Amino acid sequence: MEELYAEVSRVAAARMDEAQLTSFRGDTARQRITSFLRAHMRAVKQREGDAIFRARSSNAALSNSIAKIWEESRGKAIDQVMAVLGIARPTKRMRVSLRAWIGFHDQLVLGWLADKALSETEVIEWTIRLLEHLAEDVLGVSIDHPVASA
Repeated sequence: MEELYAEVSRVAAARMDEAQLTSFRGDTARQRITSFLRAHMRAVKQREGDAIFRARSSNAALSNSIAKIWEESRGKAIDQVMAVLGIARPTKRMRVSLRAWIGFHDQLVLGWLADKALSETEVIEWTIRLLEHLAEDVLGVSIDHPVASA
């Protein structure tokens, strides 16, 4: 049963990665990251029950292989955010701060889905506001800089 759930998770993570990683659109880093966050929320909403289960389960409840699948997906998103921000050689501190930022966003999304405590707009706005502070204070970049087309 666990291997079946792992395979379902692999397929779901691959679909989420594709939807998210192709969603970075806009002229500025802020616009591209906002576009990504919206795509992430749509992808999570499509698997709402699973997302709520994973978020509310203890780490012990999820096997290492399943946790690794989702952590790799999260890492791909962090890498893309770094690229959009123009950070070619991220430090461990930078990666940790963006990993925490993604975790913050994940918890807001859970509040939006499971508890209906927040609106989609609030989730996006709060996540972007935190990124503004991280970008300035930790990453040393602006999220309002223009981004060259790929």
